[in-house]
Amino acid sequence: MNLQHRVQAIFTQLQVPLPAAGTLAVRSPIDQSVIATLSPTPLASVEPMVHSAQAAFEAWRQVPAPVRGQVVRTLGELVR
Repeated sequence: MNLQHRVQAIFTQLQVPLPAAGTLAVRSPIDQSVIATLSPTPLASVEPMVHSAQAAFEAWRQVPAPVRGQVVRTLGELVR
């Protein structure tokens, strides 16, 4: 099953309609107002991104847990 069919199957299982072509509205869960719009990524670009994310995950999981924890704590402090 190709990626497009897998995505369609997931959306169907979740009972969420597939978005139409064009921009995608990001809505606030509070009042459903549009807070951002996104442009869809061409399907041909998605698989390389997924493979890149998988490679990053594989590298991250090799980092010892205490070090990962410190990185997350530091990031949290920067966000605050």
